[in-house]
Amino acid sequence: MEYTGKIVETTTTAKTETKSTDSGNDANIKKFQTFINGYASKAKFTKLDVDGYKRLKTITADIRVYQYLARVTVDGEFGPKSKKAALPNKKGKPSATWNKIVQGMLYIHDHDPKGFNDIFGNGMLATIKKFQKEKGLTMDGIVGPNTFVKFFV
Repeated sequence: MEYTGKIVETTTTAKTETKSTDSGNDANIKKFQTFINGYASKAKFTKLDVDGYKRLKTITADIRVYQYLARVTVDGEFGPKSKKAALPNKKGKPSATWNKIVQGMLYIHDHDPKGFNDIFGNGMLATIKKFQKEKGLTMDGIVGPNTFVKFFV
């Protein structure tokens, strides 16, 4: 799939809502949804149902939180300005909020970063590298613009 700058609902829906493994009630997705809901007013979205499902609404809300934190226009579409604003997130860089965004998106994509705890440890590093390899990215363990594109598009 090429980077188009927008989430295409049918593509994202097929990836995130129709998987047989997504039976809802996932405790880590619920933690992620609760975390995202903490930014609802700042990132301008209606709070999510905390149901543990990997829905398009969860991804779109996370894009809005990402945009709010990256200080770009909050519109729910991961376009060129959002990509350009990506701050590399890597092991040893203490950023609890960004770590939770990365951990949540790894869970959305069926990758276990070994906890939703805001810590960028060895488990998260290995999981990021695995995700990067599966998506055809450089396996450097750094979550930068290209990794965020694969999370959101």
